[in-house]
Amino acid sequence: ISSNQLSINIRPEGVKEEIILEEKAIEEEKKYFVTKRSPDEVVNFTLNARMKEEWNKFFLYLDLEKLIQTNNYFKQKYIKADAERQRELINQYKEYLKRNTIDEISFLPTKFEIIKTEYTSGRGKVDAIIYYRYQDYYEKKYYTFFLNKKVNIWYIYSYEVMNLGAAK
Repeated sequence: ISSNQLSINIRPEGVKEEIILEEKAIEEEKKYFVTKRSPDEVVNFTLNARMKEEWNKFFLYLDLEKLIQTNNYFKQKYIKADAERQRELINQYKEYLKRNTIDEISFLPTKFEIIKTEYTSGRGKVDAIIYYRYQDYYEKKYYTFFLNKKVNIWYIYSYEVMNLGAAK
């Protein structure tokens, strides 16, 4: 005899309400800040927000679902997780980025300059030189930010870093 199977997820009461409230807060926040910008303006906005430690603005144009999959520590956990756990992992990833870790997109720059921007109707690439201050010297790195367009808004989904050495 064969029968149909039914999978049921049982959650404690109130979890769904918390998630709904959190999602509404995020959507309200985005309404105030997300605007149509070119890829170089998105990178400029994101880096300036990071320099001022304005975390809400910093995360606006980051495609965290894609970026988390470029991080070796979070990637496998994220891929294997269900939707609820993925949201938790994204929040953990945001907290991780706030720790100012070297070679992460969130490492605190002292200044930057956009070198080159290329884009088509749905994909973009922005090259920038970013300067970082350590205790006794400055270092510059060449970043290439990759962007894709979702509903007429550009989001950073990946990046590459090349060290250029010490700077003055």
